Amino acid sequence: TKLPPCRVPPHFLLGNMPQLFSPPDSAEYRSLILDGANSSGLSAFWFLNNPSVSVLKAEHVRIVFRNSIERPWPSILARHFSRCLGQESLVMIDGGDSSQEKWRHHRQLFKAAFTRRAVDSMANKVWRVASRLTSSILRRCAENDEGRGAKPG
Repeated sequence: TKLPPCRVPPHFLLGNMPQLFSPPDSAEYRSLILDGANSSGLSAFWFLNNPSVSVLKAEHVRIVFRNSIERPWPSILARHFSRCLGQESLVMIDGGDSSQEKWRHHRQLFKAAFTRRAVDSMANKVWRVASRLTSSILRRCAENDEGRGAKPG
């Protein structure tokens, strides 16, 4: 399946994070994830400076998780996740030959936490936290730009 191009211009530093962390029913989120999706339900976007893909259909999610256990992270995120979650967390295990069984074991342990009901019950809380983080990052970027004498865009 051919991946569609990202239709929403990314921020030079944050990529499409502002749209990703908009409320799921907002026009910004919809234009990035839903309107930009191809007929297979795939849409492309930028997470920071990393090209990323949104998968909308359950059968594609299963394929991705069964066949992809390598998680390359930008160094700033890797450092943050490692400190917050621990080097041996599901997010940080890279999926190489030596950690593949460890990754599968961790994934099996967390499986119950990611049922449809569990995810639905946490969606609003996750959105609020992500929204605060994005607002904080954008505010700091704006303050930094003002400090350098840049004019707001």
